Amino acid sequence: MGIAGWRWLFIIEGVITIGVAIAAGFILPDYPATTKWLSEEERNFASWRLMVDINETDDTHSRSIWEGVKLCLTDYRLYLFVLTQHLSILSQTFQYFFPSIVQTLGFGKIETLLLTVPGKSPSPRVLRWCET
Repeated sequence: MGIAGWRWLFIIEGVITIGVAIAAGFILPDYPATTKWLSEEERNFASWRLMVDINETDDTHSRSIWEGVKLCLTDYRLYLFVLTQHLSILSQTFQYFFPSIVQTLGFGKIETLLLTVPGKSPSPRVLRWCET
């Protein structure tokens, strides 16, 4: 039978994303002074903008990529961010299953949808009207 069409869609999108990410690591410049595709005038202008905008010089003798990765992985804020991001996603997905959970309490389809709408809506009045 082969792989289902929706799986092929995920495989193709994933391969393209990974390919673009790897290519970006080689194409995007680290600093204006090391950029090969800029002219000398453009490099000088980019360095001048760095100095004016954020008062930072072009540091061509900075740490390596692996030292940067090590600093990132030893920073507690990274793990705090990952935790809060996952908690945010978890709390957002609850809204999709909430009507199904409420329907298991024995309410009909219309009543379930009326009970799960946001609190500032007129759902209690409408529900009372539906009961009469």
